[in-house]
Amino acid sequence: RVRFSRAETTQKATFVDSLGNVVLSDIGSPRFNHDPITLICKGLLIEESRTNLILNSNIVSVFQLSGATLLTDNAVSPSGAVDADLITNSGTGVMTYPATVAASSVNDYFASLYVKPISGQPYVTLTTFYTGEAETHVDFNFSTFTTSTLPYPDDYVFEKYKNGWYRIGYRIS
Repeated sequence: RVRFSRAETTQKATFVDSLGNVVLSDIGSPRFNHDPITLICKGLLIEESRTNLILNSNIVSVFQLSGATLLTDNAVSPSGAVDADLITNSGTGVMTYPATVAASSVNDYFASLYVKPISGQPYVTLTTFYTGEAETHVDFNFSTFTTSTLPYPDDYVFEKYKNGWYRIGYRIS
């Protein structure tokens, strides 16, 4: 017999269900995670406590979008719903999708997002920084499934999901 409890009982949390969709759990309930490609059950998801600093990150209006065009609810997202936004470079400049959060440079954070590369765009560069600090740039290459230099080589995520989606991210300190 196994007893389960989650320290956080007021927030929902995500996991991959048996269909390979990224879904929200019920508050305080256990999450049985599955491989997003093979759909094999990985078992009870146990992870350290984390706080999402970018709330409602699926709502584009909370971001400042520049150098890009946006089509909302354009495709099936990792959740299985038609709520993925298509963001494409609208010129020769760099496309930015900045989000500002109240973070301290004395703490460690993990920046991650779901992306779906489009034809002719073999990589995405994820850039993070603290105000007044040097930027960190990491390239995620979808053709070779490799990354450029990581600030912490053992603490990153580059995972394949169904329908051509990937979850990418890395630790910032």
